[in-house]
Amino acid sequence: PLMVLGFEIIITQPTLKKGFIVLASLNLIALIYIRFALADEVISIFKWETHQNKM
Repeated sequence: PLMVLGFEIIITQPTLKKGFIVLASLNLIALIYIRFALADEVISIFKWETHQNKM
């Protein structure tokens, strides 16, 4: 809700706009990495129980 209310202020002020772009980029990178880390056994820190269905 705060993002919707403050979006116009963030877009109009250059300092806030740059910070928003940096945070959004870091968030996107983290989400993509976590998505692949959970799906791939090699880079995952978790060991999933596969119930012998490993191919």
